[in-house]
Amino acid sequence: MLEELPPGQYTLWLMPSPAELERNRAAWETESGTPRLEPGPTRQAIVSLAEGGEAHVVFGVPPGAAVPLAGSVRRAGKPLGGMSVCAFPSGAPDDREAVYGTTDGSGRFGLSLPRAGSYRVVAGALLGRNLPEGRTFEVPEAGLRNADLDLSTSMVRVHVTATGRALTGFVQVRLQRNEREQAHAANEVLGRRETEFEFENVGPGTYKVLAGYWIPGTADNSQFVEAPAITVDLALGQEQAEVRVTLGNE
Repeated sequence: MLEELPPGQYTLWLMPSPAELERNRAAWETESGTPRLEPGPTRQAIVSLAEGGEAHVVFGVPPGAAVPLAGSVRRAGKPLGGMSVCAFPSGAPDDREAVYGTTDGSGRFGLSLPRAGSYRVVAGALLGRNLPEGRTFEVPEAGLRNADLDLSTSMVRVHVTATGRALTGFVQVRLQRNEREQAHAANEVLGRRETEFEFENVGPGTYKVLAGYWIPGTADNSQFVEAPAITVDLALGQEQAEVRVTLGNE
């Protein structure tokens, strides 16, 4: 039980037990018997907590054998190691059934899904400003071993100019494809007038750029001021798009 938390949105993680890791490892052994990776059914829940409110989270473990999902992540044909991979049921309203893993040095990954069905599989860097990118796969009961992703090489560059009150806070920028798929970045230096953020792995489409700044304070009076969203379109074959934002003139 977690108590005396301030209002806000929280992410809770349920990590796999050693026994679960051991069971899943067997499904991903290579022909030589060496484990390719150690996938586990990591689970996540996002909850919003109001002032004086309570939130109850139940992590359920679906019965039955896990359904294996394997594939690779590449960019311009080059394998990408150390990439975070996430699979979640298509059309799911939240991330409570999402399963996570990481690519190995050859760009391969393996996940254990709770059941067969239609899954959205996305990949991105573990850290940084990469926007998760992916595809939807139909996964049968027997599993799927060619869920391969080829990430885009395009980027969106956001140039932020801080003025006035924004110079006293920390600038934060989000690049949003939709409510589930977005990337974020923030500077760590107060008083920086010019900051540039680069978001990679951005495929063709329409995105929102959301920029703002935090005014430091206590847990009860910190303030976040966000500028109006800016829409940016990235065409097929376009290498990059640039957006300029000025903060602090509110």
